[in-house]
Amino acid sequence: MKKMSEMTAEELRVWFPLTLVNHDPQWKVKYGVIKQDIEGILNLDMIARISHIGSTAVEGLVAKPIIDILLEIFNNGHENEFIKALSTNGWGLARVNRKEEPFSVMFAKGYSPDSHGFEDMVYHLHVTHYGNSDGLYFRDYLREHPNVAEEYGSLKRTIVFNCDHGLSIFDDAMYTEAKADFVKKYTDMAKKGYQDRYAATEKKEIK
Repeated sequence: MKKMSEMTAEELRVWFPLTLVNHDPQWKVKYGVIKQDIEGILNLDMIARISHIGSTAVEGLVAKPIIDILLEIFNNGHENEFIKALSTNGWGLARVNRKEEPFSVMFAKGYSPDSHGFEDMVYHLHVTHYGNSDGLYFRDYLREHPNVAEEYGSLKRTIVFNCDHGLSIFDDAMYTEAKADFVKKYTDMAKKGYQDRYAATEKKEIK
């Protein structure tokens, strides 16, 4: 079978389509299980905060069936240690940005090893230094403003509907860019309104 890197754009859209589905209460449960898995893999002294982010963390919101997790780590120079630990425990390293802040690394789990479709559940783990928490502010704003969450869901449906050829999960950058202005607008509003709700502190916060 072909590797993902060998598949055409059309094949990727067939086997790994970017789809939106209705909210599933089991997402919260599955997040809890995967959080424990991450805690078991990593040295807990490295972890500042683990959080469920993205649309699957907002009740009632349509979402890609992918659970997004924000892992904030202390900026103590041990990045290579957690990258190795996750990479050797079933997490595929998908993207790395170490050149400038915010430091970010993304891991993925749940893509079929034979490159043909998804497994039971897909997870994206976004790792950054403690305090780079825009995803938490945006999540909370959607949770606390159902009208904005509904508008966001409509925007996402429109983006997918207007893409005549369809999208694969690997076209996510295109999808994300189309939502960027909306996300920035309400993230900025949330950070202004919530002030230091998710500022880095001495205390660990695993949510």
